[in-house]
Amino acid sequence: MRAPDRRAVLAAAAALGVVAGAAVAATGAGASSTLAPLPGTTTTAVAVAQGGVLRLGADGVLRANALSQQAGSFTASTTTTEVRRGVEDLLDAHEDRLVVAAGSQVQVVDRTTGAVLRAVPRAGVQGAQAAGSWLLLHRDGPDQVVDVRTGATTPTPEGSSLAGPHLVRPDATGRRLERVDLDTGAVVAVHGPACDGARGGVSGAWSATTCADGSTTLAEAGSTRGGRTAEPVVAAGDGVVVGARGGRARLVDLTTGATTDLGAVPYGPPADHVVALDEAGRVVASLAADGAVRVTTAVPVVDSPDERAYRSSAGALGAELDLPRVLRDGTAEWPFASGGVYTRDGASTVVTGDHWRAFQAQDGATGWLGTPRTTASGLRDGGSLVHYAGGSTYRSATSGTHAVAAAPRARWAQTGWEGGSLGYPTGSTKTVARGGTATAFQKGSIHWSPATGAHDTSGPVRSRWARTGWERGPLGYPTSDPITLAGGAVLSRFQGGNVYWTRATGAHEVTGATLARYGQLGWENGRLGYPTGPTKAVSRGGTATAFQGGSIHWSPATGAHDTSGPVRSRWAATGWERGPLGYPTSDPITLAGGGVLSRFQGGNVYWTRATGAHEVTGPTLVRYGQLGWENGRLGYPTSGPQPVAGGVRTDFQGGSILQRADGKVFTTLRR
Repeated sequence: MRAPDRRAVLAAAAALGVVAGAAVAATGAGASSTLAPLPGTTTTAVAVAQGGVLRLGADGVLRANALSQQAGSFTASTTTTEVRRGVEDLLDAHEDRLVVAAGSQVQVVDRTTGAVLRAVPRAGVQGAQAAGSWLLLHRDGPDQVVDVRTGATTPTPEGSSLAGPHLVRPDATGRRLERVDLDTGAVVAVHGPACDGARGGVSGAWSATTCADGSTTLAEAGSTRGGRTAEPVVAAGDGVVVGARGGRARLVDLTTGATTDLGAVPYGPPADHVVALDEAGRVVASLAADGAVRVTTAVPVVDSPDERAYRSSAGALGAELDLPRVLRDGTAEWPFASGGVYTRDGASTVVTGDHWRAFQAQDGATGWLGTPRTTASGLRDGGSLVHYAGGSTYRSATSGTHAVAAAPRARWAQTGWEGGSLGYPTGSTKTVARGGTATAFQKGSIHWSPATGAHDTSGPVRSRWARTGWERGPLGYPTSDPITLAGGAVLSRFQGGNVYWTRATGAHEVTGATLARYGQLGWENGRLGYPTGPTKAVSRGGTATAFQGGSIHWSPATGAHDTSGPVRSRWAATGWERGPLGYPTSDPITLAGGGVLSRFQGGNVYWTRATGAHEVTGPTLVRYGQLGWENGRLGYPTSGPQPVAGGVRTDFQGGSILQRADGKVFTTLRR
């Protein structure tokens, strides 16, 4: 008899009564129909796969009878169709794969097309097992794993079995079972008790180990539950036929523990030829001594959410990879080659195709998306979605398929989903600086961080932010969504400043102390208006920001101060902060008669409508102050410092001040 497959473990659990609900009765279970013996030949093997009963006759012809389902019970059609000739032995059948012995070969056959996918020498082969892209050969001596895709072979210890994409084999000591990922070769788990000659199967947390003395022991990982049980005859899907007692056998539903009495079933080698289960463990076919085949419904499937979901997938799920397993959040995951069925609170969700690939790219149910919850189609541009516990995947013909985490998804919903200002996602949510995330959309992006929450940016504001280095730059993460201002302007706030956009000025950022001063002046509604250029670094560690109505300059020594109008123009004429005046040390000050004063590191600039704007510096400024500034006899300056014979002279409304080369100052007053 071949080694117990991946279902044998839970089969043993059911036989011991450790599966929850072992006494539950299954409505509809036990219903049966009988196929009459094949005329003119003897049936030598049976199998149930891909919705039909397979019977191999001694004449070498493999035949099939379709199964139909009504009211939760399966019935075999009396119409027999020929599947293949020249078959000497039927070794295994699963989904659309057949493993047959023909002549000198063991062949893996695609039942749908009849194509031989892989052929290996038959000599020494005692049995075989197929799962997905892998074939396990039980040989005299070590078993052998064959990659059906490439033909590559790998020896494995006698007593190995397949468990989906994993190989269960005795370890190097021969006393424990280890589970190996066939794609990577990595040992992913060690199972069962230690005993001589260990062989057996693994499924989920359970292992069934048959020892050299013939005993079979069940063990649950990390638990003392378990014990000895009858060895399974055959197991598949959610069901198993366990050992005959008094010449009888019983079928156990692994999901509920419900049992079905199969009556007298031949038991013993080659039992896997005379008792067979379909892939889901729902239908059992047993060969009677007279050649008739009895088809028994193990458990009704009509009211099973995961089975309904599986049937509705129309083959998109591909081959089954493993038993359903319960995840941490209580969702049952049923894995297939091209998708999965996820059942929670009595409802099942099927994920396939592009959504499945996007889901797997984020580590599936163990990743940040979590378990699937609902699906929807018929969105704009033929789009579709799958919602998960921690986010969603969205697909459209124009944008591709991408995963969106919960926080950006919530903000996206506020913008109107795919029909709103952002459109569909064009990239999956990714981790960026300081523990944040970024999600790209057709018309913008949403950035989230623990400190700021989720906010979107778009258009020229987003482009300007990008040029500053995104969240890694001086602006950091956005702290607001786009705000529409008067005249159609747009503002987005960030951790390190604001970005403003108007059609006339473009998009520019205002940061730091400059932003604080801008706010004191009334923001965009104040005298400065909107920024016309970005905050840029200037001399001696300072910054400069240009606005429609002036500019704000900041330095570590002076702080942030604005200048505007003729005073700013005069300062510019002297060379800005690089000239003799240096940085402003005050904001504009309104004087008597409408005059304006701005103080700088190197002097003052005065303006009146009558005199224009002129600077007063150095010792001249000191003497000007001694004489009462603009309120004294000199009044306002009418010129800046100008070279003359003997020094530098500054003219005023009421006279002049001459500063000689030796630093002495002389004042001339008009009468």
